[in-house]
Amino acid sequence: MQYILGFIILLALVVFVLYKINDRFEKKEFTILMMIVVVTIVGYNFYDHKKEEFFPKLFKEHYFQTHNIEIDKLSYTLQNNQQLNAKDKFIYNFSYLIHKEDKSYLCEANGVTINKIEDTYVFDKYEENCKEQ
Repeated sequence: MQYILGFIILLALVVFVLYKINDRFEKKEFTILMMIVVVTIVGYNFYDHKKEEFFPKLFKEHYFQTHNIEIDKLSYTLQNNQQLNAKDKFIYNFSYLIHKEDKSYLCEANGVTINKIEDTYVFDKYEENCKEQ
């Protein structure tokens, strides 16, 4: 969000300079400015949404590789989003539905730690609690 605010302030400065040079700010320039602001906000929201869903998708892949069971539905909560070390260590709580042996299970994995080492993500061991539905 800080990037968007900085970009908007920079854009406002450019608009001010253009206004001072031309002594006017026409409808065409205003339309272009609004399109740039809207595209920037939409692009940032799209990027943020993709970034937010990265680790849950990674957890689904990891779970399938380790247990050979596909997760049907998944909900998650990021636990350490306020800490400074959140760039290389991520802690999540996952709740998910799986099907095993023709039965449906509701499982929880709390405190799942994902460590980032360069461009590789490593899952620490975690406990899952499953209840039959």
